[in-house]
Amino acid sequence: QPYYHLEQQFKKRAGFDLSRSIMASATIKCTEDLQPLVNLVKDGIIDYDVGALDATGFQVLNEPGREARTRTT
Repeated sequence: QPYYHLEQQFKKRAGFDLSRSIMASATIKCTEDLQPLVNLVKDGIIDYDVGALDATGFQVLNEPGREARTRTT
């Protein structure tokens, strides 16, 4: 959600003001604090043998012992 929507929802539903600038500042601070963790995770992914996985299912057309309607996942 954009911060201006959240700002309105906090005021409407919770009855208090939480400005966009405060939310943006908190987000920036969190990203700065969490950057070392993000770097470790990124390094782990880069060093891993498999970097991506596509789990899209597809229809089997000509495979022995399977109907053409069979889908794999």
